[in-house]
Amino acid sequence: MNKKYPKSDLPEYYLSKVNIELSANKTSFSTAFNYLKSANRFSNRLPEKYCTWKLEVQNKMAQYILEKHDSTKILRKIKSALNFYTKTYNDTLVIYAFYHPELIKYIADTNDVIPNVDSLRKVLLTFAKNLVGISYNYAGETPSTGFDCSGFTLYVYKHIGIDLPHNAQLQSLFEGKNVSLEEAQPGDLIFFGYRGEKSHYTSHAGIFFSENPNESKVIHCVTGGVKIDGNNTSWDLYWKDRVLFVKRLAVFDN
Repeated sequence: MNKKYPKSDLPEYYLSKVNIELSANKTSFSTAFNYLKSANRFSNRLPEKYCTWKLEVQNKMAQYILEKHDSTKILRKIKSALNFYTKTYNDTLVIYAFYHPELIKYIADTNDVIPNVDSLRKVLLTFAKNLVGISYNYAGETPSTGFDCSGFTLYVYKHIGIDLPHNAQLQSLFEGKNVSLEEAQPGDLIFFGYRGEKSHYTSHAGIFFSENPNESKVIHCVTGGVKIDGNNTSWDLYWKDRVLFVKRLAVFDN
């Protein structure tokens, strides 16, 4: 079909769907996960208009890893799957902390943070903006190493005295007030992903950024590095529809 209809997306789309179905019928973790990786490979060849299906493939992989995780012991096959997921989707699942505890940071005392909220937001956004162009790097959390998405938010917030975990899911659970995108203010954390029946799964984190009150933007670290996305960019075409919520930490809750 690719030879007869070289501009058609259908072969890759249906091959990715078939591999998802095959993964659901396998009892062996390795076999099932190989089908999920194949589904990912074919879905990655699809254009942006298939973004909903691409997210579905990502969600299927995340759900499978989470379902097979055993909290009583470290499983080598899960650890390998987590690393594949992280490198493929530029972030970690919440159980990544269980398998890589050395990468997780803890909450710091924020009592001495700059008291003026507006000034604090300006400090944070100016600092973040100066990092535009820093490259993406799996598990990175400094400019010299590059960043992944949660490593970038960790580094920026650390500049104002707040120590976030290096994990987007854990950052989304960090103590603070969840607000809608319409209520977002520059400097608030913004999380992307999907919702399950009883919880949410965070696939990406960024910082709400806007120099114009009529335009919403996000500054975040994606595969191409730290960038600001706004109107007529991947923000409009992809990220905006995947917002879970915006989180305002107590230091900004005025």
